[in-house]
Amino acid sequence: MKLPLLLSVLMVYFLMSCSDSKSIVQDKCDCSNYTNFQDSIDTTIKLCVNDTCQDYFEIWKSIFLEKNQMQEGYFDNHIFPISTKIHTWDDGISFEISYKAKYDWVESKLYDNLTIWLSPSTVGLYPRIDIPRNVLLTSDQILELIDNNAFSSHIQKVAVIDGLKFNSRENAYKSLIKASNVDTLCTSSIYYLDTNGHPFLEGSGTLSWKENRCIFSKVDLVTGDVMINCGVCWIN
Repeated sequence: MKLPLLLSVLMVYFLMSCSDSKSIVQDKCDCSNYTNFQDSIDTTIKLCVNDTCQDYFEIWKSIFLEKNQMQEGYFDNHIFPISTKIHTWDDGISFEISYKAKYDWVESKLYDNLTIWLSPSTVGLYPRIDIPRNVLLTSDQILELIDNNAFSSHIQKVAVIDGLKFNSRENAYKSLIKASNVDTLCTSSIYYLDTNGHPFLEGSGTLSWKENRCIFSKVDLVTGDVMINCGVCWIN
């Protein structure tokens, strides 16, 4: 019984080494092994225009608005389709879309996937879902796949927000560095969290290459909440 208790104590100590870092001397991050990286968005428009593509774009938009409880006016001002395509894979066909979610200075490229046709070879998979095979699927059938996370069907959660905690990316980044109690972070990227649909700025840095110790930090750009974790930089 002593070993599990010891491991629990060590785990708590390990996690607290970052979360309580404000009480210790500021750490320095070693960024010598990082390449200069700035997330950028290719906004070259590549929308497929055949009837099937256009039909499923409208279905995607309808489901996207419903799932995110978003009005069309907000969509038009903040969601910008970049590319669409019909993708055929071994046992099905998907409608795939990439788009830019933009609010003020925050921009992120997101991806959604709708399974729109299933081969008879998939019969028996996800038996609790009553989805026909060998026909193009309807909006309700696609929604059922999304709700059950079936066949890689996915709609990104994008919350309707009315303001940001920070007035620039630079200020958000400086705030994240300060909260992490380090001199700098070596990476910076923006993404949307599927649980609440908020945009986040995340960064990471190496505290010790020799000890294989890194810091991973992120800040909710809507609420300002910060999450900081320490962990290994790589696993052999």
